[in-house]
Amino acid sequence: SLGGLFRRSEDPVEGVEGDDPTSPVILQHSIDRLILPGQTSQLHLYDSSNLAALRSAMTQGSTFIHVALDPATTAKRKFGISAVGTEVRVLTVAPSSKLNFRGESSSSIVIEAIGLRQRRVLEVTTFEPHVRARIGPVLGGGGYEKGGLAELRLDPLEALAAECHNLRVALQLES
Repeated sequence: SLGGLFRRSEDPVEGVEGDDPTSPVILQHSIDRLILPGQTSQLHLYDSSNLAALRSAMTQGSTFIHVALDPATTAKRKFGISAVGTEVRVLTVAPSSKLNFRGESSSSIVIEAIGLRQRRVLEVTTFEPHVRARIGPVLGGGGYEKGGLAELRLDPLEALAAECHNLRVALQLES
């Protein structure tokens, strides 16, 4: 059991739609590990900020924005994120554990998620208890809509992201 912290995506949530124009953000340390549109991937979440963002996402349609930290600003010990991230839908949530470098175990959550579409991060609005941001479309705003890939409308940036994903799969690289 997940202790009642999470709501299944099928459960209706009243009063949420339109109440908050921002989206929860789950931060990724490496841009190479960012989920791309159309890609299904597992994420292991153990950081309190990312767990809070997941809880928020599960009450607001099971979607969040997956964004990479900006390496140039983090090298200066400042907070900065990429201007473009991926809107991601949570497919499954399960408890897990993570071993640190000393071999000590800590509880975590593992999610299976699919990238829906790329989104531009317009403004970070909140840092506590988790990062939230106002988002907007990137170029044409097409994406992997609910109901499968048949409704796929790719803009040039998303087409490039999909091509990169297909190359990773063909080359058997970790995605």
